[in-house]
Amino acid sequence: LLGSTEKAREAIEMIKKDAKSTPFELPGLLTANQLLTGVTGDAKRSEAVLLNIGKALSAMGRGQPELDRIIINLQQIAQVGHASEVDMKQFAYAGVDAYKLIAESTGMTVQQVRSLQDEGKLTFDMLENAFNDAGTGAGKYANAFENANGTWTQTWSNFKDTVSQSMAGIVKDSGLFDEVKKRLQD
Repeated sequence: LLGSTEKAREAIEMIKKDAKSTPFELPGLLTANQLLTGVTGDAKRSEAVLLNIGKALSAMGRGQPELDRIIINLQQIAQVGHASEVDMKQFAYAGVDAYKLIAESTGMTVQQVRSLQDEGKLTFDMLENAFNDAGTGAGKYANAFENANGTWTQTWSNFKDTVSQSMAGIVKDSGLFDEVKKRLQD
């Protein structure tokens, strides 16, 4: 997706770092980033979208299942070119009022945002911008990960990510991975 092994390695390292500081697990973040990168063509941009949506979900007390559904929904919105009412309900089911976020981001009313949706003009970029506004700076979800720090969900997720990344490092550094690969090729 990214055009080079080096860019893919950089993206994986970025996602590993994020997994350690969010209530979401590495495998889910990797998949989500890959799905969004299929749309954006840029792993860093995808990660920003992913983290800003993750902040909104975290603030609502939601976790990996909701993140997975929202990312697939966003990918579909990008592929179709606009969000439908069913797409927007996916955000609501996860506890996030995306209509209101877009209205706050654009200065429109919620009714105007709904009209855009009805006209097929509510786009991935509008959703991306709305989540960016809410998830950064003084946005309403900007501190969601910090606020969740120490909760059971975040602690457990971070523990699993740390253990899995440590074990992967041990397997790689010990040469076990190379030995298994060699035997499979024989």
